[in-house]
Amino acid sequence: MINLCKLLASRKNDIQITVVATEEWLGFVGSDPKPNNISFRTIPNVLPSELVRGANYPAFYEAVMTKMEAPFEKLLDQIQPPVTAIIADIELL
Repeated sequence: MINLCKLLASRKNDIQITVVATEEWLGFVGSDPKPNNISFRTIPNVLPSELVRGANYPAFYEAVMTKMEAPFEKLLDQIQPPVTAIIADIELL
């Protein structure tokens, strides 16, 4: 998804792209070089850690489907300018 965002940003510099990740994931991707029209925002770590999710993937997937919605919607309400499109990896692959 980061690569897709970088590609979009490089072709259209008059858009603002906000990548939303958990606090843990920001630690993994936050230092990655990016164009100025891409920013990162976080939601709380409401999921089992990436470091142990393989041990119980069904529980991880259940958390994605039940615990991410509320913090994500709250963040969407705070982003300025308002969000006009969402691109998502719904399977978290």
